[in-house]
Amino acid sequence: MPSKTGFRKAKAFFMAFVIQSIFGWSAFMIDYTTPTIGIGCRAFYCMVYSLTSTFSCLLLTVASQFSDSWLSQFDWSLRNQGTEEYEGWENPHETKFSDTRGVMAVCCRVLGKTLAILNALFIVVACFLEFAGVYESCFCKSCYFGLRGRAFVSFLSTEQSAHIARPFWYAGSGVAMLTVLLLCFGYFTKVHHDNKVNPSIY
Repeated sequence: MPSKTGFRKAKAFFMAFVIQSIFGWSAFMIDYTTPTIGIGCRAFYCMVYSLTSTFSCLLLTVASQFSDSWLSQFDWSLRNQGTEEYEGWENPHETKFSDTRGVMAVCCRVLGKTLAILNALFIVVACFLEFAGVYESCFCKSCYFGLRGRAFVSFLSTEQSAHIARPFWYAGSGVAMLTVLLLCFGYFTKVHHDNKVNPSIY
């Protein structure tokens, strides 16, 4: 039933959101705090990627909930068709609301998948631009996206830039690596526990 699976979906979305945010926003923090400090090309694509992936995941979760709600009502109507309970339930307003849930499920799923595909293409193109050296241009080294007319370009040396950004690189990379270690430890601990409880699973 949707009421029983809704909590599980919300919990799964929250866990995915936290894990994705650790990596996505750590990358954004590193790019944002590396001179020139501000939203440049690298920080911009990290921000867009993180926001779009979160919104896409939310749409797919909502689509799943709409779909479960519509299918449960459809299944109930098939099982009870012809009964007094069914005759008392069936009315134009309920039927229209049920159809609306089905339409919303399809629309949210299509939109969520479209955003996910576009986001994947966006990050691949962004990586190609990195390899092509586009981000070394004056425009990308400025913070134009965030400050517009007040944007500036930093001409610090590599050593000076590294000295400023080093704490943020350590923090962002450290948090990401610690998260990977904790996830791996948690996963293999669970597998080991399940294997001891029920060896036939594996």
